[in-house]
Amino acid sequence: MKRLLLSRFLFLIICALFIANANQTYARDGIFAGPGHGGRIIIKRSPVLGVNVSVVIYIDGQVAGTLVRAREFDEYITSGRHVLVASPNNLRGDWHGIIDVRPGHTIKYIATYNVSKLVLNRVHHHHQH
Repeated sequence: MKRLLLSRFLFLIICALFIANANQTYARDGIFAGPGHGGRIIIKRSPVLGVNVSVVIYIDGQVAGTLVRAREFDEYITSGRHVLVASPNNLRGDWHGIIDVRPGHTIKYIATYNVSKLVLNRVHHHHQH
């Protein structure tokens, strides 16, 4: 009985250390920002992107999220220049782009495919005066 309790206790310690380390990694790499800081990146799925295609989003080489069926990527990212990579599971080739994130601005993309290759198309807003 003692051995079982000890192993459970060690497991909880390892989990706590892992969570603390993950939080430090985010703080150190500093790609994520809270609302009101940095800019917002939104990536939506095009209806033509098959439901069995999931896309892992990397920002500066760090996994930032996954685009799966009926879920969009919506995160606040620190200001500055970042490397954005979208890596699909069922299509060949990653999509690469450079984004300039500005405070208070939103950058939108639609993830779609062109000749069995994933593409992120930038959605531009037209301001009316």
